Amino acid sequence: MYLRMDELRSYKNRLTFSEVRFEAIAQTATDVIVISDEHSNIIFANNKAYEVFGYQQGELVGLSLGVLMPERYRQGHITGMQRYMASGIPKLIGHTIEIEGLRKDGTVFPLELSLSSWKEEENYFFSGIIRDITKRKQQEKEKEKNGLLLVEKQKELEAANEELLLFQEELQATNEELRASNEKLSQKEVQLQALNSQLEDRVLSRTRDLQQARIDAERQRDRLERFLMEAPAIICIHSGPDFIFEFINPLYQRVFPGRQLLGKPLLEGLPELADQPVWPIIKQVYETGETYVGREVLMPMASHDGGPLQNNYYTFTYQPRYDTAGKIDGIMVFAYDVTKQVQARKVVEESAARFHFMADAMPQKVWTANANGDVDYFNQKWLDYTGLTFEELKGWGWRSIIHPDDWEETRLVWMQSIDTGLDFQLEHRLRAKEDEYRWHLSRGIAQRDASGTISMWVGTNTDIHDRKIAGEKLLLAQEDLKATNAELNKINNDLDNFIYTASHDLRSPILNLEGLVALARKNFEEKIAEKDRSVLEMMESSILRLKSTILDLAEITKTQKGSSEAPEQLLFAAILEELKADLAGNLEVTGASFREDLQVTGLLYPKKNLRSILYNLLSNAIKYQSPQRPLVVETKTWREAGHVVLSVTDNGIGLSPEQLPKLFTMFKRLHTHVEGTGIGLYIVKRIVENAGGRIEVESSLNQGTSFKVYFKA
Repeated sequence: MYLRMDELRSYKNRLTFSEVRFEAIAQTATDVIVISDEHSNIIFANNKAYEVFGYQQGELVGLSLGVLMPERYRQGHITGMQRYMASGIPKLIGHTIEIEGLRKDGTVFPLELSLSSWKEEENYFFSGIIRDITKRKQQEKEKEKNGLLLVEKQKELEAANEELLLFQEELQATNEELRASNEKLSQKEVQLQALNSQLEDRVLSRTRDLQQARIDAERQRDRLERFLMEAPAIICIHSGPDFIFEFINPLYQRVFPGRQLLGKPLLEGLPELADQPVWPIIKQVYETGETYVGREVLMPMASHDGGPLQNNYYTFTYQPRYDTAGKIDGIMVFAYDVTKQVQARKVVEESAARFHFMADAMPQKVWTANANGDVDYFNQKWLDYTGLTFEELKGWGWRSIIHPDDWEETRLVWMQSIDTGLDFQLEHRLRAKEDEYRWHLSRGIAQRDASGTISMWVGTNTDIHDRKIAGEKLLLAQEDLKATNAELNKINNDLDNFIYTASHDLRSPILNLEGLVALARKNFEEKIAEKDRSVLEMMESSILRLKSTILDLAEITKTQKGSSEAPEQLLFAAILEELKADLAGNLEVTGASFREDLQVTGLLYPKKNLRSILYNLLSNAIKYQSPQRPLVVETKTWREAGHVVLSVTDNGIGLSPEQLPKLFTMFKRLHTHVEGTGIGLYIVKRIVENAGGRIEVESSLNQGTSFKVYFKA
């Protein structure tokens, strides 16, 4: 079901060149770029976003888009997104709108927003290109204010002109009255002069006001021209039905540095537009007067005459211009180069597609979840395994495929990881589309942003069903093996007790039998016929073998139970000298010679056990000497890989490859020409292994044998 981004640990740790390029483009963009999922959770914000909205780096990722907009827009935003995802009919998607944004400090400011959306694996993602238009709005308000002031001045001028006309009419009436009343001229002269003086003052004042209004209008035109020239948008004005370039601002000319456009018709200045969709659009705006807004329109253009076409994307507005009679006489163009934004979005889309491809190619079931634990992505392996759709599984819909007995533990462990940020790991059963539950190992790792806040979870589910079942069977087998071992130990203990009891109880009858045979030989030796002496000798030989066998059985029992003797620091040379003294008679008969190379002089070991090991190895060398050459026995010690190694090598009759596997078998004698019970080497092997060591043998027929005993150092 369920990995920083440990595997995305990490999604960033495996960014491809395209992802790095997108990061570089997005982080250096002059406009705000914000990307959210279908739940309005911000999953990416560039550096400009943190600068414009007043947040610290990393704070926005994982927050709701609502933090960037005033309260009155939030419900409308959620309703619009839900309506778009439900119907697929865009209302604001693909358009540029002017709304208000909310900074972290609570201030509200105007912005221009371009929205786009895409869908991946039934999951919607939204990107917004945001531009702070506070300065532009202030300029527009100033322009509007100046325009209103200009209109007011024009009205005042018109009123002054009308008043002047009235005064002129009044003057004419007065002159007529003066001509009609010549007799009253002398009486009205003073009054007329005063009236003329007032009229001249008023005319002079109105003339000055008119001149000031003209100056103010010129200033307003200059200010408007500076605004158009300094605006951050690409602006031009076309006049007439041929769309003559009447005005272009520096940004427009910068797009075409090698072209002279002013005074030329549009298709003469930019002939490549003739075959592009924008040409009929601009004609339609001129004919209908309807403003047209284009969003991220691809426009192949050449910066120089005859130069190669370059693919650039523009968001633009075609707006009709009207003359004083209200008739359309031109087109105004306002545009923004959004090539970088479009390329950045494509990088994001390519990165997301690459992640989904890699996730679908993995043999495991891969998932991602937001910081709240709502799963927002399942790879194809998940869908194939469950037979369910993403819509059925997303969020917490995956609960339906958890085995009922495992759900509560799954919920508790998952919620603990969400609350603490610790890795999620659990073995539980998931239902396949065939209604079969299979054991899975589910893991999830939290991906964190630069501030350490969890931004998402990335996880995998690995099928361990066969291993789990095999493990359970192994546990059952181990339990059976423990029971069998316990039973065998009981049998061994009973057998040891029996051997010990039998060897102890048989000693007395055998000693009696041996005494009777010795008494018979003493009392009847002269009376026994020569032919019956061999029978008596055979009885004595059998009694000796029986005594030896009983002693060996007792020795085996002691070896089985382990030595109770405390270890002590022993010298190999001293033990060898003691054994040579014990075997002196045999050595004198065989004429054996000894060679010793004792690189390790001593060993911490029970003395009785070390004597038994060396005694059996030396006596074996003496027993099985070759009749063809004098016996040579070489004893060496050295250190090897945490062990003290003791080797005893002879040049005796040796063993064949077929005999070697049977060498340490109890009561197994490989040579019958010498006396023995065949348990000496068995006892040596048990002593060595009971102490945690091992014994190895190499032998060649008619060449000799070498034993190596490895003692734990």
